Amino acid sequence: MLVVTIAMAAASWLLVATVRSSLQNDLRTDGALALADARAYLQAGFPANRLPSPREAGFDIVLVADDGQILGGSPGYTVGDWADFVGASDGDSHDIVGPKGEPFPGVKPNQHHVFYVGNRIFDFMPIPVRGGNLYLVAAGPLGAVDNSVRTLANTLWWTGPALVVLIGIVAWAVTGRALRPVELIRSEVTEITHSSLDQRVSEPRARDEVGRLARTMNEMLDRLQSSSARQRQFVSDASHELRSPVAAIRATGEVALAHPDAADWPVVVRRMLVEDGRMEQIVAELLDLAREGESELPNNPVDLDDIALEEVTRARRDGRTILTEGVSAGRVRGSRELLTRVVRNLLDNAVRHAATTVRVTLRADADVTLVVEDDGPGIAAPDREQVFERFARLDEGRARDAGGLGLGLAMVRTITERHGGTVEITDPIDPDFPGVRIMVTLPAAE
Repeated sequence: MLVVTIAMAAASWLLVATVRSSLQNDLRTDGALALADARAYLQAGFPANRLPSPREAGFDIVLVADDGQILGGSPGYTVGDWADFVGASDGDSHDIVGPKGEPFPGVKPNQHHVFYVGNRIFDFMPIPVRGGNLYLVAAGPLGAVDNSVRTLANTLWWTGPALVVLIGIVAWAVTGRALRPVELIRSEVTEITHSSLDQRVSEPRARDEVGRLARTMNEMLDRLQSSSARQRQFVSDASHELRSPVAAIRATGEVALAHPDAADWPVVVRRMLVEDGRMEQIVAELLDLAREGESELPNNPVDLDDIALEEVTRARRDGRTILTEGVSAGRVRGSRELLTRVVRNLLDNAVRHAATTVRVTLRADADVTLVVEDDGPGIAAPDREQVFERFARLDEGRARDAGGLGLGLAMVRTITERHGGTVEITDPIDPDFPGVRIMVTLPAAE
């Protein structure tokens, strides 16, 4: 309202000044036309006391000599009409003076002058004659101009504040109506806690900024709910996985202490170290998952075929046969350390479940595709997505001696997606490898 008030005041002042100037210009034009008619009459030989009546209402015209004597004028003029603007002397001799008796300032021979004195306008037009100058003087009323300007100003004095108040009320109502959904969203969000992430804010039907805000808020709540569910599941699974080695260590120690003379202490220690190693592996993989995604992913060129061959050399130490004839050059961009973990986890998973042989192939076209397949029991189609979840292990993989924690493939998918790729388990295409066939696809480096 303050801004509108300032704008209205400036606009009103400019309007009044413009109207006043326009009306005064109209009067000046009328006076100039009246003087032009009078001058034409004089040049045609008519006497000064027979000047024509001005076409513009309210104007009087007189002819004044250099010495101030009024020589004549338009019909109906009287010397008394000019008493406030000319000084009276003997007869019809008058000095051209202002309303307080001072001469009109700046009246120069052969120049056209316009003065605003009191509530009248005076237009002086010099007429050169032999031996001096005569002046045609047109006098018109400024009352109509003043009345029009005064009426306009008074109207603006009343309508301006009323318009400002009206604009303020409309702005308040429209803004309040527009922001009411925002307040509703705010109040609904304040009621959502960590235990009620399934609630959603109301979405307006309008496809405007507020509607997009509500939809974005609900999408954020969807992500928060999903993240919270994954976190709770992660904590539950982690506590379950850690409970097993801790319980085994405790049970082994308690049994040995209950029968210290009969206990085979080297065997007891080895069992406890096995369980401790298992717990250490769980903790290490949990920390890797927790750190995953915290740091910015590098954009370095990485030869994925070199990583695959290096990891195959490491995995062959376990006595499994790993075929690499199908490995060709393939370069991607990303973190060499993370991509090494992808290949290692895939090979460890394949070696763990293979009967005798694992095959690794890598080809590069528009994308780089890494395939790891084994001749193990395989995974049923309905369970292929489940194995990528954290701590997900199928029934045949739950034996402790299998060595799997259910985190390896989850980490493979997480790292692959961070690199802009995909990972999936597909149907076997070679009867010699009827087990699991995992295909990782990554964008090729340019």
